Amino acid sequence: MPARCPAAITLALLLLAAWASPGQAIYADQAGQHDWLQQHVGRVSLAAFAAKPRARLFVASRAGAVAALSLKDGSLLWRRVLGEGDAATALQAAGARVLTLSGGGAQLTAWDAATGAAVWAANLAGSSDLAGPDAAALAVVADGKRSLAVAVAAGSAKGFDAVTGELLWTASLPSTKSAAAVKAAPAAAGGAWVASLQPGASRLAVDLVSPTGELVSSIVLGAGAQLSSTQLLLTEAAVAALSADGTQLCSAQLEQGGGSGSLGCQALASLLPPGTATEGAHLVAGTCSQHAALRVAGGAAALALGSGSGAAVTAFVPGAAASGCFRGAAGGQQVAFATPSAAGLETRVLSAADGTAVEAPVSVAGLAPQRVSGKLVGVAELFAAPLNMGGSQAVSQLAVFDDDSLALVRGGAQAWLRHEELASIRDLLFTDLPAPTPENEAQWLASQPSLRQSLAAQLVALKVQASRVGSLPLASPEELRQLERHKAVTSDKLRPTRDPDGFRKQLVVLTAGGKVLALHNGDSRLLWSLDFGPGAGLRKLALWRVPHDVQHDIEVVALAASPDSVTATVMNAHTGKILQTLTAPASQAAGAADGAPDVLPLSQPVHDGTADQHVFVVAPAGTDGAAAVLPDTPAARAAFVAARPGFAFWRVDEVAGAVRGYGFTESGAVEERWSAVLAPPAPAGSSATQQRILALAAHTPGEAVGSPARVLGSGELKFKYLNPNTLLVAVGEPRGARSGHSGGDDSAAAGPRLTVTLLDAVSGRVLFSQTHEDATGPVHAVLSENTAVYHFWGSEAHRWQVASVELFDASPTTLRVSDLAFSETNTTTSSWDVPPIEAGAQTFLVRHAVRGLAATRSARGNTAKQVMLLTTTGQVYLVDRRLLDPRRPIVAPGQKPTPQQAAEGLPPYQPELPLQGPMFATLDRQVARLSGAAVEAAVLESTMLLAAHGLDLFYTRLTPSRSFDMVPDDFPYALLVLILGGLTVATVVLKFITRRTAVKAKWL
Repeated sequence: MPARCPAAITLALLLLAAWASPGQAIYADQAGQHDWLQQHVGRVSLAAFAAKPRARLFVASRAGAVAALSLKDGSLLWRRVLGEGDAATALQAAGARVLTLSGGGAQLTAWDAATGAAVWAANLAGSSDLAGPDAAALAVVADGKRSLAVAVAAGSAKGFDAVTGELLWTASLPSTKSAAAVKAAPAAAGGAWVASLQPGASRLAVDLVSPTGELVSSIVLGAGAQLSSTQLLLTEAAVAALSADGTQLCSAQLEQGGGSGSLGCQALASLLPPGTATEGAHLVAGTCSQHAALRVAGGAAALALGSGSGAAVTAFVPGAAASGCFRGAAGGQQVAFATPSAAGLETRVLSAADGTAVEAPVSVAGLAPQRVSGKLVGVAELFAAPLNMGGSQAVSQLAVFDDDSLALVRGGAQAWLRHEELASIRDLLFTDLPAPTPENEAQWLASQPSLRQSLAAQLVALKVQASRVGSLPLASPEELRQLERHKAVTSDKLRPTRDPDGFRKQLVVLTAGGKVLALHNGDSRLLWSLDFGPGAGLRKLALWRVPHDVQHDIEVVALAASPDSVTATVMNAHTGKILQTLTAPASQAAGAADGAPDVLPLSQPVHDGTADQHVFVVAPAGTDGAAAVLPDTPAARAAFVAARPGFAFWRVDEVAGAVRGYGFTESGAVEERWSAVLAPPAPAGSSATQQRILALAAHTPGEAVGSPARVLGSGELKFKYLNPNTLLVAVGEPRGARSGHSGGDDSAAAGPRLTVTLLDAVSGRVLFSQTHEDATGPVHAVLSENTAVYHFWGSEAHRWQVASVELFDASPTTLRVSDLAFSETNTTTSSWDVPPIEAGAQTFLVRHAVRGLAATRSARGNTAKQVMLLTTTGQVYLVDRRLLDPRRPIVAPGQKPTPQQAAEGLPPYQPELPLQGPMFATLDRQVARLSGAAVEAAVLESTMLLAAHGLDLFYTRLTPSRSFDMVPDDFPYALLVLILGGLTVATVVLKFITRRTAVKAKWL
């Protein structure tokens, strides 16, 4: 009996180890534990409120998104992203359909209001038939019990059934052909008004089309001044336009019957209150019959249009933004106003007829955004409509701020706020969170569940684990929801402090609008934000100062460059407090071409005893200009002087098709050291297609290299050529450059070529070069260790292709494997050494079109390398570096690899890279308009953090070599305690039985 106890314990431990081992897939309740996706729409330019069939808000953005938002919490109900470079120019809600004009006004699309599915679409005109996006218009009119979509473009109006998309009629409107601006609006008597303005004209043509497509009347209205083609407004009974110089407002009432008439024009200076700044005047479209809104630099006004003496101002609010005029719930025509103030966004609703208050002014304290300079962030657009929600009738106002954020105000209170500025991230940086302190730990513990609640959650977790074994749903849906809530509250990933494994960090992002925000990587919550504004010219984020101890805060810097200086704004990464602003001059030599200076980091920070201070060198444009350092301290200047002999950088001369290398003289002046003309301009009169520099790629600074050599299957050592100054330059033709090309030039007959060259950025020496026949751009490339990978289009194969190049140092060496294992070796190669280089290259077919390439990196470089393909479909696909290895062996079908080939671990060569679902880092998510990705190594070697951004923002963890140095997150701790407790009880019982049996044996 005693001999069975160790066997039972061993078996139990083996079963437990098998249970806890990492698997190939994740369970349903594990999805989303370490990844999240923030979906955005971007800067909203159009909006429509809908009360039926459900109360919703439909928006269209400059980024090309069409979406439905919940009026309750602002959540994204559905979203559709148009093609690259496309955006909606008109948006109308028509019951169960949402109608948009896109493609420059040439495409009419109907979306299902509930699901966002495209129901029907119609082409209105060719892309060359329209003078611009303002040359097409859309209106929804009533035709009995159905809604009629009237679309006007390129000399005709078409009537569609809004629900089915059936084309009901087509009407010829010659006045709209070649027009610079076209507007359409429902007519009070039925049908639709159509107003058009020819380029540079001072007369408006207005046509009335009946619901059956008949041209009822045509009117020509003249003005005494040239009219603006972008400031034309049409209502049910009036038309208005601003003069081309923006100083006059011209308007007239609309009546049936043909003929000609005139527009009553008035100077804005006399129409508005004295002293009002009238710059930037524009008309705001609405749904009223004879009223509209006007916005100028000094404020906003409600207008009565087309009276006998012209337009009249019925209300004016200084410093405000105005919505379009809308019909109130109880009748009457109203205009909403929003005024930014330090106390909050002040909102009010006034009658457009007499300016009386419909809703009294209310300040929304939560909406008082300010820039760093103290200037208030203005309201760029305001949309409003009366809606009945929750049994109360009130005007809902949607404010689009100048920083791209989006807020809904209802009943004088903030309903929700969306940070749409995150849809335009320019740079992204990972930094550590603050260290644990008694204060933040106490705050965290106070938010945690009680012991009783934790025990109940562990019991539910046991039921879930047992369900996986027996395939029986032991846990009820409500218990599963409680378990999910418990996980969300207790998850360590949400702690506000850093962890020893380096998993909890914050994402510091810089947006195109000049805003810097910090997000927690656990759940993407906003930690702090600073708005510098687009005028600050911020273009890059970087670490500034990293303390040696964890009790002090990390500092980051935002860099901005102008032709004559560089500004560095230093911020506390944990609080967002601005610590200092430094300026370095960028003195240029006389006659130097205009351009921003280069801001170059030194490869190693300066150790000042308490922290690592990162140093940046400011290299002015041109040559002979004196360099400056940031910060301008003795230690920083000494570090630059020490690094100056080997310090090098490069610039691209697009006109000459050259890459030029630069360095610094002993006096600190910029000097040109080498030049490589790789894409010389075509001779004058030549019919050859111009070669261009399509892509450049360089190493990521500070990349960790696990080993300087590779061990082949034969036991031979191959030493990597690890030169951090390697530069890849791709020269060729952009895709489609030869469309319509004619001529008998020999180079044209030979087909396009793509030449990829690897250069030493210090000396300009060519390390490797190869040419791909029948290949064009776009080209995307990445360098990692001794490998270069680039992606291009193969014209002959009509497929996307990926090529890889590996460089090895072919110098003879006496280094042994034991030296690599037990001694410290150098993992870089000097640019001044000229060793013989052995190169291997291979090309593969790939299914993905990409927007960029990147490479994973770990803390020490020992984790398996992967190349990240940032696909045009908005996903990040991981390719194992072994699949891109040029040395992949060729194995005949039906044969096995040789022992040496198998020992090296390379898969047999195949012309096409395999497509494997588990290799999508974004899982089943899509990052719309994916534009970039940032990778940060965790403290644990196995794990790295990935953030991909575009219109959306996605975060996840990557473990290319599996989590070999950590316990899985779904480790069944409760089961472990149960097994150990059971083994303890079994041990006690067995010991008692053994002793009793021994006593009985002695009495026998």
